Amino acid sequence: MRTACKTFAALLLCLLLGGCTLFSPVRDLLSSPAFSPGNEALRRAFESSFGTQVQYCTPISGAYLSAFVVDDFDGDDGEEALVFYLPDIFTSTVHIGVLDCEDGVWLRTAELEGGGSDVYSVERIDLDTDGSTEIVLCWSTPDNSRVMSIYACADAPFSLQRLSEQAYTEKLLADFNSDGRTEIFTLSLYSEAGSQTARARMSEKSGARIALLDQIELDGKVSGYAGVLMQKTDFGCVLYADAYKGEAQMITEVIRFDAAASSMTAPLLDAQTRTNERTWRSAAIRCRDMDGDGVPEIPCQRDALPGAEALRGDTLRAYTVYLTHWCAFRGDELVPVADCLVHEDLRWQFRIPDDLRARFTLRVDPDADTWSFIEFDPDTSAHGTHLFSVAFTTRAQWVKERGSVYASYKLLRSEREDVLLLYEAQDSEMLSTLSDAFTYMQP
Repeated sequence: MRTACKTFAALLLCLLLGGCTLFSPVRDLLSSPAFSPGNEALRRAFESSFGTQVQYCTPISGAYLSAFVVDDFDGDDGEEALVFYLPDIFTSTVHIGVLDCEDGVWLRTAELEGGGSDVYSVERIDLDTDGSTEIVLCWSTPDNSRVMSIYACADAPFSLQRLSEQAYTEKLLADFNSDGRTEIFTLSLYSEAGSQTARARMSEKSGARIALLDQIELDGKVSGYAGVLMQKTDFGCVLYADAYKGEAQMITEVIRFDAAASSMTAPLLDAQTRTNERTWRSAAIRCRDMDGDGVPEIPCQRDALPGAEALRGDTLRAYTVYLTHWCAFRGDELVPVADCLVHEDLRWQFRIPDDLRARFTLRVDPDADTWSFIEFDPDTSAHGTHLFSVAFTTRAQWVKERGSVYASYKLLRSEREDVLLLYEAQDSEMLSTLSDAFTYMQP
């Protein structure tokens, strides 16, 4: 046992000295990437020119998921190759080996230093529709930030010319102004003068450089972003960026891009405080198209459900249950579309029917994971009779306990492994109404 532990410790030390981690999916630690027979000549040519004691680095995401990326990048009907690797155990920055295939022979044309310690993604795109390819390389750094490098491709011989390099937190490449060209939108979080700042930038390729169209500051009191959605409009586009605040809270930044003026605005940002409180919610609920009209709705939480209670043992205590107002962004304003109650695991939500609005409250049992709907008089704050209850569980738990714990429940909805049960349905009409009112939210 002692010998085995010493062996493992020695192996671990070797990996750490090589800049590796046992838990990283992006690097092939013990062997070279798998090669097809057609790429064996490329491997031999690379190792002959760049060395055999290298550590290959595989992109984490994107269309290219190999340390050896082979394509016709310069449009000459021949193949070129980019190889991502660490040249030795003392180097922590990924290098790019550039090779060109001439008459079936792979030749080294360049070696470039990348922008990070891991390759995040590789994307091939013609940004300005001039017929020439640009390559967008995204890197991860040791402090878990990201860097985006944009290269132009040159031929005879094939090589890369770096046009720009910038740190970013979230990005989206798209034709934002319907001019047939691809613009570059980035969100960045960084420290400035001792405080954190958030910035949105819009850029485009102009000649042999990446030109900034506009930039604006956003709410800097966020900890990260969860993606960007785009909605095309007559004037340009609207971008929706979900952002985390604290451990579980979230907001949505709304950015308007005016195509004619090539400018951006953030209409929901408070100009004085530089914060966005209008789209705040207590849980990480992502914006989505709720009604299928092609426009994302934003889940905003401003109000708590009056009279809500939680059962703690045998004691009922006041409990905060937020009403989630799904709002569409129209004309620089938030327009309510639907009021819902979202379950804390973010899988189910209850769209409040008009005939139930303002005359009920919730009694939550966290241990049993149930909601009991209770009549409630908002004028007197009096709780009335029990209307119905629902239980949130899994298929496996339901099968196991439907003869005991869930004996009096009826199955209301089932999505994947998540099961929603109804207790004391008054009639089939109520069952149908409630089934439509509960919707499953994609985790």
